Amino acid sequence: MCNFKKSDGEQCKLAPKKDRCSKHPEVQVTEPVIGIEEVTTSVETAPVETTIVEEIPVEAEPSVVEDVVRKIPAASKMSNNTWAKCKEFLSNQNGTFHMERRMKKDSDEYCHKLERDCSIIRVEDTSLQSKHPERRRFFWIYNNATARDFAVFVGLQLRCEAHEIITQERIRFFFDIDLALDECARMHMLECFGFEDCEPDSFKDEEYLTTSFDACAKRLVEVYIRAVEISLEENGINIDQDLSMFDYMATSRNRFLDDGGYKISIHIMTNLFLTLPRCRALMSDIKENVIVNNTEVLGINDLVVDHIMDAIDCQQLRFRGSLSMPFSTKKGNTNIVIRDYSIPGQSWFINQMDQFCTHDLDMSKYNVVEARDDPMFETSHSFVAEALKHTSLIPCIGDFEINILSLKKSLMRPRRIRSSPTCPSCGRGHDNDNTLLLIFDENLGIAKWKCVRSKDRATVFYQHVADVDESDLEAFAKKELPAIKAEVDDLLEAEFNATFSSERVQQKLMELVKALSMTYVDFKNMICAPGYEYKTETPYWAEEKLSIKNQLKSDFSAKYQTFEHLLKSLTFQHVEIMSRFVMFFVNEFFIFTISDYKNGFLKTRYEFITKEIKSTRLFIPYRIESFQQITIQWVTKTETTKVVNGEEKSIVTEKMQTNKLGSILTTLPFHRFADIQYIWDHDPTNENVFSMAQPYVFEPRDGDVSEADLPESIMHYFIDVLCHGDMKQWEWLRSYLANIIHQPNERTGVCLVLYSKAKRLGKSTLYKLLSSLILGTHNCTMANSLSAIFGERGSPHTVGKKLVWFEELAESKAEFRSCIERFKAGVTDRTTSYRKLYQEYAETINTNEYIAATNNLIGVLEDRMTVFGVSAIHQEDQLFYAKMCGEFTPEVASKFCAYLKKYTTSLPMKPMKTELYYKMLENSQEHIQTYIDHIKTDSNSDLNPIHRPSRKGDYWFMRPQDMFNHYIVWCKNNNEKPVDQTSFKNKLQHFDPAITFAKLQITKDCKAEVYRFPPDYFPTTEDA
Repeated sequence: MCNFKKSDGEQCKLAPKKDRCSKHPEVQVTEPVIGIEEVTTSVETAPVETTIVEEIPVEAEPSVVEDVVRKIPAASKMSNNTWAKCKEFLSNQNGTFHMERRMKKDSDEYCHKLERDCSIIRVEDTSLQSKHPERRRFFWIYNNATARDFAVFVGLQLRCEAHEIITQERIRFFFDIDLALDECARMHMLECFGFEDCEPDSFKDEEYLTTSFDACAKRLVEVYIRAVEISLEENGINIDQDLSMFDYMATSRNRFLDDGGYKISIHIMTNLFLTLPRCRALMSDIKENVIVNNTEVLGINDLVVDHIMDAIDCQQLRFRGSLSMPFSTKKGNTNIVIRDYSIPGQSWFINQMDQFCTHDLDMSKYNVVEARDDPMFETSHSFVAEALKHTSLIPCIGDFEINILSLKKSLMRPRRIRSSPTCPSCGRGHDNDNTLLLIFDENLGIAKWKCVRSKDRATVFYQHVADVDESDLEAFAKKELPAIKAEVDDLLEAEFNATFSSERVQQKLMELVKALSMTYVDFKNMICAPGYEYKTETPYWAEEKLSIKNQLKSDFSAKYQTFEHLLKSLTFQHVEIMSRFVMFFVNEFFIFTISDYKNGFLKTRYEFITKEIKSTRLFIPYRIESFQQITIQWVTKTETTKVVNGEEKSIVTEKMQTNKLGSILTTLPFHRFADIQYIWDHDPTNENVFSMAQPYVFEPRDGDVSEADLPESIMHYFIDVLCHGDMKQWEWLRSYLANIIHQPNERTGVCLVLYSKAKRLGKSTLYKLLSSLILGTHNCTMANSLSAIFGERGSPHTVGKKLVWFEELAESKAEFRSCIERFKAGVTDRTTSYRKLYQEYAETINTNEYIAATNNLIGVLEDRMTVFGVSAIHQEDQLFYAKMCGEFTPEVASKFCAYLKKYTTSLPMKPMKTELYYKMLENSQEHIQTYIDHIKTDSNSDLNPIHRPSRKGDYWFMRPQDMFNHYIVWCKNNNEKPVDQTSFKNKLQHFDPAITFAKLQITKDCKAEVYRFPPDYFPTTEDA
């Protein structure tokens, strides 16, 4: 009799003389191959899918997979529809199940009852588009073993993704880790876990990366589990006693991303059975404190700590959140088990507790608030409709559908239908999700929005204004309120004194305001300026008291460190003082654009960021996340009246408020710049453009200045040393310098090269004069050679610089030729591109002028380069150059710039082609071209071509091997690097089309390929 048992426990009665009937055929399993089992079925007709279970990871439990395989129906009987296959599988299992398109009804009730051992599993067919109506189904399964087998079946057989829904307030604590790595972060992660000795080429090998990151995933699991233990131990939990049964399992799904990056997805499920608020408190402590403060204990370094912290996703630790189950498959990548529970028999499901779970931990030190905020009060539809007209005021969101989810009392979760920019609350992008929460409070007449992925409080985007009778408005306008204004002004001054009562704090504040040419009293009077209503007139205070800075100042010496230190140490006694203080200094330190906050320091401020803040992980330039690292605290005071012994007494209650600087900035008024450019002659009234270019350091002078007004040593250096006494060269050079200094927003389009065969003649002195007292060191940069700037990646160091100086143009022809195309583009193009290490190429405006010193006649950039020979009259003459530099004072520099002003010309300039220019042009050609010129002009070249008369005309020819041997000898004699024979043939014909390569009848019986030359190609003795 058929030995198949139905879901009700009864045995099948078909085929009494066989072990299996035709309805329940036995699944045939093939032999295992390298530890991976593949199960197939043999049938008469070709099935749609012959593979019943695809590749099973080695880490999977064999018993689990084998049990699922036995329960899968025959392939010939399986439906082509995903949901039909799910129903068919569950129909043959123990227990009951339900399948629905949605989880809840129109009300807040589930479509089906939740009972003990019931799991809700959401299955997503990732082969369909995200908006496809058949993409998702919800399954209520009332048997644990069936639910576990179903998850394996969905992932391995159907290649779909199964999620377990959180349906109760107590769950197993778990991690949801999503670690997206670009090329740079990928390198740092591998080096952190012991791959520092690998060759660079191995990082491009997909197989190597897959193997390496599988090992990294296991190491990361250990890091996060150790962080759990550290957090619990720091908060009073005895690890040896309270966590004696602590255990965990981990799954991983690693894959390449479409943009070339790599993503590590890890799910860690522990047997700590905690309430959702306790899970969130533990997760927050790990993410914000434990990892960053215990890098050495965890075995990680500063290069990866931010990635490891940011990878933790706290979004799913909520009621009706979800977690992908083991063996789930998403876009072809399976969530394999890389570490199972060390104690067998523990549950896979986060909603279920077993005898191994730890559930009685004392987490009082985490300050967990167990009660959930539930602002569920009724709101009229008319108020909601009016508030929804103002959703455009919600920053950084995409379009969304209001009707996708109905209003539930006072809450609404609209679904986005278009991807949004970076969210200012959580710092992430949103696409087709319901993370936006709208809260309507009709009693207060306000509507607020909140991102559920952020800890920040909800922000008001609409406030109802009650209708007022015109007569009331007239009466209100005539009413005088001097007493109230005076009271508020006195209050601000008193709260300012209370906030900055400490002498040490006052000293730090004076350091900041002194750099802004202000005194402490001036700053106090500005912050406590009277005549502005609290909250409503703060923008008017900012408009009148704060100056819009649209250009960097090179003499700015205030440091961000002092500002940040003050913010973290102060407790503001009034929110208005806090708002004005933040607005004043943020206006000094940062630039605000339409899309983001931009860091505005260079020089002192820029050096501080790169050396100090970046090393302590407190600040990352040009990222809005930097503001989220600073917490500000202030006091709110509430006055209430209480009757005590028959008398009314006024009681003031103080409450401490905290928030992140980034969240506060989203509510404060500030000026935003539409564009950021590098402009030296910047209009100070242009409030739309911010110039990142720092001004020149010389002081402009009026009036005519002649050569006689300048020190003789200065003019001697420019005319006799740099120009070798040639007045035509001096006329060109002074126009070149005049255009750089007095037309800074334009480019000359010419590169100046100072050549001398000997060294220590004073070429680099020109760079010292230009950078120190004219352009400023912040507008100049120095490179060792062309390859440092025009190499494969370009150079980000030249962005925004006016002068780029090369200490040596190039040391070899090969180096010069490899950079010549990018060099030419750098001299002529208005834009330039560069790529930082392990990052993508970026394009920016090209502001550079190039001056190079060289001791080699390597090559020249045709029609874009002027070459001057430097005189050796002051070779190693340190006394002369010391005297000249001493005379080149700031005042002399200003006179020199005023002297050059009248020699400006139209741009771009034309290069001056000196005799050295043509010599360098000759030396810059390829050695093949030089070799061709040699055999064409030198009758003593030792080349022995064969002359052959013909009816069509005489010609010369040579065998290829003889020609190539002659070329090799010539390269050795001329210190040139020879090419291979194929390249020699191609280049020979490229540089001189008169040379042909053809088959000729050498003798009666011999036909061979030879080089053929015209009859007058080679010189004769008479020509020589």
